[in-house]
Amino acid sequence: SDVDPTVSPDSAWVAFLSNRDGAWKIWAAPATGGDAQLIAPVAGDVGNWLEQNIQWIP
Repeated sequence: SDVDPTVSPDSAWVAFLSNRDGAWKIWAAPATGGDAQLIAPVAGDVGNWLEQNIQWIP
């Protein structure tokens, strides 16, 4: 499932958490549609991630 979507400051991307391959990872997809790209695995308890928002850093 995909959860916790966060739009980038320029509105071009949407980052989200997903366990689509069996493990929680951060993904990003173009806001206009298209394939998601793997950004990073999630370390630690996913519950902590779900209580926070993904933050975009330039």
